Amino acid sequence: MGENLIDHFGVGVQARPKPGIEHDADVVTEIGLRYTAEGSDQFNDMQLAVSTVFDEDQVRGLTDSPRGGQTFGVGAIVQRTNSRGRLTLKSAEANDQPHLDMQYATDAEDMRRLIDGARICWGIIHSPELEPFVETILAPSAEVIESDEALADYIRATASTTWHVVGTCKMGSDDDAAAVVDQRGKVRGLEGLYVADASIMPEIVSCNTNFTSIMIGERVGEWLSES
Repeated sequence: MGENLIDHFGVGVQARPKPGIEHDADVVTEIGLRYTAEGSDQFNDMQLAVSTVFDEDQVRGLTDSPRGGQTFGVGAIVQRTNSRGRLTLKSAEANDQPHLDMQYATDAEDMRRLIDGARICWGIIHSPELEPFVETILAPSAEVIESDEALADYIRATASTTWHVVGTCKMGSDDDAAAVVDQRGKVRGLEGLYVADASIMPEIVSCNTNFTSIMIGERVGEWLSES
């Protein structure tokens, strides 16, 4: 339990919009699309998103940037991640938050796809459609974008969650030593204990996890009501 932590994580190009650009404060992600990374054997393994970031810092690694108010950015997100993290308890106290070792982009293929994705984002934010709205680019710099090594360092410093963490109570067969629950969410070795949320996913879905989590809860609930 706690192993096999998987998440959709990404990196972006952040900019400050020109003064007077109107924005609906209820909208955070204006545009999103999925695509298959060049050279990847996994269909729709990446996502691009144009998002607005408010004064409260929502993007890890940008706290030192001269934000000065609302910003927007284009982000690339790995949807079929190979990197695996770990959740561990800090103590036996129920109110102590667990430790999350996310291990973002520690897999070479994840890093390769994010380097390529960051450059796609750079091209989009400098496109004729978006560039007229940009006052200045906050991060990364053109020099970072041009260097694989510098861009990899930028990704390690700023890769951020999309709040889609799954997998730490992995579902699996009896002969899978890493499996915490069986195919119906029953925790192995304990009577009457079931898990019915995203933590039982053995792999992450290549989409937002909300509907899949609802489906898991509904299905396990049906099985329990029939037993």
